[in-house]
Amino acid sequence: MVFHGSRNPRPAMAVTQLAALVQEKISQPTERLASKSEFSRSIAVLEADNRVLVGTAALEFAITPLHQQIEAFAQQAQSQGCNRLQIIPLFLLSGVHVKEDIPAAVDKVRSPIKLELKPHLGSYQGIKSLLSQQFADLSPQDRILLSHGSRRPRGNREVENLAAFSGAITAYWSIEPSLSQQIEILIAQGSQKIAILPYFLFAGGITDTIEAQVFDLSQKHPNVNIFLGKSLGATGELAEIIVEEGCG
Repeated sequence: MVFHGSRNPRPAMAVTQLAALVQEKISQPTERLASKSEFSRSIAVLEADNRVLVGTAALEFAITPLHQQIEAFAQQAQSQGCNRLQIIPLFLLSGVHVKEDIPAAVDKVRSPIKLELKPHLGSYQGIKSLLSQQFADLSPQDRILLSHGSRRPRGNREVENLAAFSGAITAYWSIEPSLSQQIEILIAQGSQKIAILPYFLFAGGITDTIEAQVFDLSQKHPNVNIFLGKSLGATGELAEIIVEEGCG
């Protein structure tokens, strides 16, 4: 599982936890055999042969380049009887990292086993349901899906589609409309309860700043209830989505 990487240690810790959860889900295929036929049966066979491994690699801020990390894991996998390596980009948007950087790194890999680059995490159907459930848990009347944002043409279409599916509007960290702009608009329209869901994989410096910004906005508008959700995080629900849609 390839994640972006960060100077902040929390994302690396979280992706390690997520990898452990994915491994745990894969190692318990009997719970899914009744409802997930072919995929679950194939995983059961692999696990019986002790040939299912889950590892992580960072695109940036790592000691070694991504392709070397993949090569090292491929060699480890081969030594333990694996003959295929699936590379899952843990990215929520299909920006330059997904479309260019990761494929370029994979092309450099000299692997003793077959490589398969999978679609990025944000394209999985289970993400839609997960976001909708998170919004439902917050239970306000208006919703904002807050993403990093992209300046690339049509780079924010995925976020817009996800927001529409959940009955939310979009706001962005790096471009307009910003979170504060969208909140001011909703309040001007009479909103009294606003839910904000940060569409980020793990907690880090950006989510810390968002939390501080939401606190300031709440102080500025004391008569408006503003609810802030959490990033997706290393959860069993996300691990299940990765197993069912990314590892097939």
